[in-house]
Formats: sequence, C-alpha cells, structure tokens
Amino acid sequence: MLEARQAQEMARKIQAETQSTDSMEYHSKMVTVNRKVSDIERKLKNIEGELKYQRQLRHSDEITADIVGLRYAVTAGYSPEGLGSALDKLLARGIKEFGSGHTGESLSHPPLAQRMTILKKVQADWGAGRVR
Repeated sequence: MLEARQAQEMARKIQAETQSTDSMEYHSKMVTVNRKVSDIERKLKNIEGELKYQRQLRHSDEITADIVGLRYAVTAGYSPEGLGSALDKLLARGIKEFGSGHTGESLSHPPLAQRMTILKKVQADWGAGRVR
C-alpha cells in the first residue's frame, strides 16, 4: 500500500508541475506514473488470487472436518442427524442475532447451507454403503 501512496503522491506532484514544464517532460513523467500504477495493480491481483486460494483451502478443511466429525459421532453412537441439527441451530441463531447476511461465506467457513447439503449427501451415501 505504501507504493500506491507513493504513486498517488507522484501523480499529484506531476499535476502541480504541469504548469511549469513542457509537454515532453510531462509525458515522460506520466509514463513513469502509469508504469508504477500497472505494477501496483499487478501486485494487488496477485494478493487477491492468493487470498482466494487460501479461502478455498480453509473451506475444504472445514468441510473435511464436518465429514470426519460426523463419522466419529456416528461411530460413537450419536445420531447421524446431530451435526446437521447443530448447524440448523447455528443458522437460526445467527439469523436471529446477526441478520441473514450472517449465513453467507466467511474467510474460514463455507456457508452453513452448503455444509448442511454436503453432510446430507454424505449421510445418504453412508447409509447406502458407498462411504466407509
């Protein structure tokens, strides 16, 4: 972000100098500013891509944790619907306390509705003997 501020400051200085410089010098300085802005935009795109990749990894980890937790709970004798019921309660409580915007995706967890859908599919596959 420091580079972005520096580029903005450079652009301000160049604009202030336009009254006292010739057009060739102004053009040369603007080329430099545009190059720096392009570099900053490229870096921001890389950061955005990395954040998206990290979020996908965390979501995948959370889904795996839900599935493994479901299997452990059922193996221990708990109801297969227990985790889904807990997620339903979280969803209802979240909406009540924080509004419907709370039910969406976060940086660490996929949306509750997606998690519930996956768990129901795993339960169906497990019940049909396709998952062990």
